[in-house]
Amino acid sequence: MGLGKTLSMLTAASLTAESAKSFANGLTGDPMQTNIKATLVIVPSASHYICGQQTKRFCAASALQAQHRWCMTGTPIQNRLDDLCALIRFLKVPYLDNAFSFGNYISKPIEQNQSYGVARLRSLLKSICLRRTTELLTVPEPTINVRRLDFTDEERQSYNDVAVSHKRAMDEIISGKRKGNPQLGLCQAILRLRRFCNNGHSDREIAGSTTQNAENMFGYLQQTGKTVCACCSKELSTFGDIEDPHSGVFASCSHLFCPACIYRFQSNRATGGFQCPTCGTWSEHTGPELGDVSQQIPRSFNGADCFNTKLAALYDDIIQYQQSEKGIIFTSWRDTISVISSLLQATSIGHRIVEGSMSIPDRKTSLEQFQSDPNCTILLMTFGTGSAGLNLTAASRIHIVEPQWNPSVESQAIGRAVRLGQKKNVTVTRYIMKNTVEEVRHHFLRRTDARR
Repeated sequence: MGLGKTLSMLTAASLTAESAKSFANGLTGDPMQTNIKATLVIVPSASHYICGQQTKRFCAASALQAQHRWCMTGTPIQNRLDDLCALIRFLKVPYLDNAFSFGNYISKPIEQNQSYGVARLRSLLKSICLRRTTELLTVPEPTINVRRLDFTDEERQSYNDVAVSHKRAMDEIISGKRKGNPQLGLCQAILRLRRFCNNGHSDREIAGSTTQNAENMFGYLQQTGKTVCACCSKELSTFGDIEDPHSGVFASCSHLFCPACIYRFQSNRATGGFQCPTCGTWSEHTGPELGDVSQQIPRSFNGADCFNTKLAALYDDIIQYQQSEKGIIFTSWRDTISVISSLLQATSIGHRIVEGSMSIPDRKTSLEQFQSDPNCTILLMTFGTGSAGLNLTAASRIHIVEPQWNPSVESQAIGRAVRLGQKKNVTVTRYIMKNTVEEVRHHFLRRTDARR
C-alpha cells in the first residue's frame, strides 16, 4: 500500500488502536471457520483482488465481522460492474450487500441503457468513496511527450505486405472461398500490425513460437472483450502469471482459465496435469513454457543500427539520460521485452526484467536491484505485471512502447513513478508509428479523453 493511503488509514485506525490490538492478539484459527468480530477490517491496495465473488480470498474477507470496513486501492474498476459489486458486498453497504439487489438496482438498469441506472451508480459512489485527488498531492504532473515516427521505406513495404496478406485472406473468407471468421481475421490483422510496429523484422523470427501464439490469442480475446475464465467467467487482465489471480492460463485446447479454476481441476498437482472442464481435453501442462525471456531471440548485434525505427528511437532517448536518471519501459508483449533486452545488452546498458513468467522472488529481486543499483538504469516490464501496486519512485522516465486498448492501463503504469516520494519531475514518452493502426488507436483515445 502506498504512502498516501497508509497515512490515511493510520489516521482512521488511530481512533480504534486499542480495539485493533485486542483483536489481533485474540485472532487464532481459520477465518473461514471462525465467527470473528473486529473493530476495523482493511483490505489494502489489492482490493481489486477480492473482486471475484467465488474466490476463497473474497469469502474469507467477507466472513470477518466488523464495525468498520475499508477498501484501499488506486486501481480503477474497469472491467465489469460485478467487480464493484464484490467490493460493495465486502463493505456491507445496506440493501446492496447481495448480488441480487445490486444487480436489480444498479447493474440491470445500466445494461438496459436506462439513465437512472447511471445516476444511481454515481449517487452510490459519492456516498461511499473518499477520493484523494491530484489537487491534494504535492507531486507535479508528468511531462508527456509523443514521438510520432516514420517507417523506413523497407519497413513501410513490409508493413504494407502484412496488411495486404491479411486483407486478401479476409476477402477470401467473406467471398466464401475459404472457411473462417472475418471478425477473427480482422482482430488478428490488427494485432499482427501492432506487433510489427514494435518488433519490425524480428516479428518474423519469433512467429509461430508458443509464447507469441498464446499472446496473439490473448490479444484477440482482449479486442473482442472475451478475456474471461471459461469456467467461472472471471475477468482476466493478463495471461501466463499463475501467481496473479487476474491472470489467465491457456490449456492445450486453447480455453482460457483463471489460476483458481486451474488448481481446482488439476488431477495431478505435482505434474500440472489438467482436464479441461469445458471440453474434456487433457493437458499435461497449462500455458507456454517460457524460459529466460532475455534469451529467446539469439542474434548477433552491432549496436542499435540493426533494430527497427521505434526501438532505435527508444535507444536514442535512453542514452540521453542514463547517466543521471532511471527509466521504466512498458509493453504488452514479452517478445518485445526480449528484443529490447537484446538491444540493451548489445549496448551495455544495465537493466532488469519483470514479467509474468517470473516467480515472485525473482520479480522482487529485479525490483530491488533496479531501485538500489546505480548501474541498473532501465526496468523492462509488461503492463500486466507492472502497471499496478508498485512504488518505483527511483524512475523519473517512463516509456510506453505501444498504445493500449484501455487508457487506464497506461495511467496506472505512469502512476508507478508519479506518486508520493517522487523527488524528480517525471517524463513520459509514447511511441507512435505514423500512418499505422497505432496512430488510429492513439487518435481515438485522445478524442475519447476530450469528450470526458
